[in-house]
Amino acid sequence: MNLTISIEDVKSMFGGDCKIKARLNASDAEVEVMRNMSLAGTELANLPSTFGQKYPYEPVFLAEVLNRDWERKLKTKPEAQNAEVILIDACKTLKMRMDEYDGSSGPKNIEL
Repeated sequence: MNLTISIEDVKSMFGGDCKIKARLNASDAEVEVMRNMSLAGTELANLPSTFGQKYPYEPVFLAEVLNRDWERKLKTKPEAQNAEVILIDACKTLKMRMDEYDGSSGPKNIEL
């Protein structure tokens, strides 16, 4: 598995000066391991909500970033950088959980 993540500067009249994009690419074997561990529907990370929503954090589910493009706008670049660190740490934790799983076969490696 590998994680591709980037921060882009955007100017929007609707709020948000930065956009964070992520894609967690996994092979069929790795997806099978996650399915067997029932991880596919779980929260990968909780990102701070910066647009005054009812809840202070917004969940990012593994299925949102697994083998598909995911993005979220944030107000400032430091907030985007913080979200980047949170996603990287979440993927490292996912890697550790998969490495501990004994009933799997195939590759289980996240390159960060």
